[in-house]
This record gives sequence, C-alpha cells and structure tokens, in this order.
Amino acid sequence: MDRHYDAIVIGMGVVGSTAAWHLARAGQRVLVLEQFELDHQNGSSYGSSRIIRYAYDHPAYIPLAHRSYPLWRELESESGDELLYVVGGLDFGAADEDTLIATRDVLADEGMAYEWLTPEEVSARFPQFRLDDHMMGLYQPDGGALAASRCVVAAARMALKHGATLQTGARVTAIEPHNDSVTVRTADESFSAARLVISAGSWSGPLLRGIGLDLPLQVTREQLFFFDTQDPAAFLPGRMPYFREHGSRHALNSLLHFYGIPNIDGCGFKASIHTNGEPTDPDNTLRRVDDSVCETLRAFFRRHLPLADSPLKTGRVCLYTMTPDEHFILDSHPEHAHIAIGAGFSGHGFKFGVASGEILADLVTKGATDLEISLFAQSRFGANGD
Repeated sequence: MDRHYDAIVIGMGVVGSTAAWHLARAGQRVLVLEQFELDHQNGSSYGSSRIIRYAYDHPAYIPLAHRSYPLWRELESESGDELLYVVGGLDFGAADEDTLIATRDVLADEGMAYEWLTPEEVSARFPQFRLDDHMMGLYQPDGGALAASRCVVAAARMALKHGATLQTGARVTAIEPHNDSVTVRTADESFSAARLVISAGSWSGPLLRGIGLDLPLQVTREQLFFFDTQDPAAFLPGRMPYFREHGSRHALNSLLHFYGIPNIDGCGFKASIHTNGEPTDPDNTLRRVDDSVCETLRAFFRRHLPLADSPLKTGRVCLYTMTPDEHFILDSHPEHAHIAIGAGFSGHGFKFGVASGEILADLVTKGATDLEISLFAQSRFGANGD
C-alpha cells in the first residue's frame, strides 16, 4: 500500500470517521489507522443510540448543534441510511436546579422552541413519567436520537467511497512531527502525510504526550443498560422522548444524573447514569456490568418511570474520556498547525461528532474553522496541558 498521503486520521470512531469523510470528499488522499476493527466495542462510539440535542446549559454548544443536525442529514442522504430520529427531549429536575434553569435560559436566549412543564403537564403529555411535586420538565421538540454504530459505519463507507484508505489492526506507536509533514508509526509500518488528525478516543493521552501535550484526560468506565418494558409501545419513537434528569439536592441521589433513550432499533429501552464511572485503563477495563448500578437505575424507575421497571435485556460497558471542565478539546497543535486534535469529549460528544470531524478537517486543510471553538482550546489547561 502507499506510504504517503495528504492526511492521516488516527482512530475511526465517530470523530475520526466523519473527519475522514470530510477530508476525502474534499479531495484529500486519506489514510485512517484504526487499532481495532471498524465499529468495535472497545471505545466510546459503538452502540444502538446516542442523544442529540439543542438543550444545553452552555451557549457554546448551540452553534455545534446547528451545524451537526444538517450534517447528519447530509450523511443520511449520501449513505442512504437512517441515522437521526427526532423524538423530542425532556429534561427534568428540581424547579430551582441550576443546570435545568440555565438550559431553559440558553434555549430562550437562542430563540429555540421549548415548553416549561409542571409534573402534571409532563404526565399528561408523556404518561410514562412521574415527576415529584417540586420538579419541572423542560421539553425541547427538536431533541433526537442517533443510531450510533450506523452513523460510524455510514461515515466510514462514504469516506472509502470518496477514496480514503482504512487500515484496521493498526495501533499507532509513535508520531513524529516535522515542519511540513508528519510520520506516523505502527508496530509494523510507517506512513507520512502533510497533515494529521488525532481522534483516538480513550487512547489519545499517550499519543499526545508523545508530541509534547500532557493534557488532563481521564478515562472512565461507564455502564449502560437495555430493558424490556411493561408497555413496549410506550417506549418507541413518537411516544417517548429521550430524557435527562438533572441531579440535585432533592433528587434520588444528588451525585447521579440519569438519562434514557427510546427503543429506536429493537434493542430495548436504553438507560444509564451519566459520568458515574471510575477511572480505568482502556486496555484493561472490566467489561462486565455491575448489578448494583442496574439496581440504582431500577430505584430511579420506580420513582419516576415505573413502566421501565422491567426485565433487563442486556448491559454493556463503554468508555468516557473526561476533561476537568467536561468541555471538549478541538484544536491545532500549538507548534505544528498541520496536526489537529479531537479529544476529551466527556461523554457528550457523539451528537457533535460530524461537526467535530468537519472542524478538525478544516483546521488541517485551512488552518481555521467557521465555528467558534475557543472554549475547546487545549491551551486552557496551561502550558503543555499542565
């Protein structure tokens, strides 16, 4: 195979696959190096579904959402695959909970549609839910679910259709930046390119340290579960929105934030607890789910979603890569502008993966991007990420 390319992409999760798609359809000769197989289960991008939403408590994410929705539709059109299901989104929590109020205020400031609902109004609209008297619901009709694995495979297929090359089983061992190129080494081969996108997910930290960036990335082991339900039709798109519970001093557990996604593909109703995991080594992660986490979910169901307190179909472990502030890293290398970095997506990056891939492609080909990404600069962590 060739040894020199216009661009190399490390990692083919959602960010790497979409970066490769953007680069290849712009005419770049692209090589993607993936240490596992396409759509593997070891990282953060595999699975049946992910939430996509405008409902954020920080306004910097609204432009990313505005760009991501049409790009997902564009990928749908090009690939012929159904990827994005608009199901609506329901955030709920104590009426005075800071992040819930901030999310409502951001939607209002951005002119986005929303409804601020009492517990009775939530139950009338969505009988699956039972909110406590002190709670409020925030409904945003554009919220949706992405068919996660389908998204990754569709982007990869379209990148290959546009001429990209994918090499699986190719774990990168070293990156050697030069003034106007970069050499990338695996255990068996070496390749060079004019530009490089690093989108290696939970394996990004060591690669970045090898090029002088010691960024505070913490990999965590997270668990998700799929349930049969007492009324399966009530958990289908069109009947049920995704939900996000905003943990607070009033909630079942002040440290936990629950979420769920309707059954979009027959796998069952998906539910989990956001950022509940412990630090882990991505190469040595326990892949068995914990009964105690499932029981914590069931306790939440009994209080707020009684029809979901049903038999477990399956559970799975995935990885998050967290930053201290839970904002992403989308930036160029400070000394090598032809290297772009996408990392630290902190458990909420998939929905923006298609826009993040475009940003990284723009950074290495144009030196800039049209989207405002100053929040995601690696320099916020200090010199060399300290």
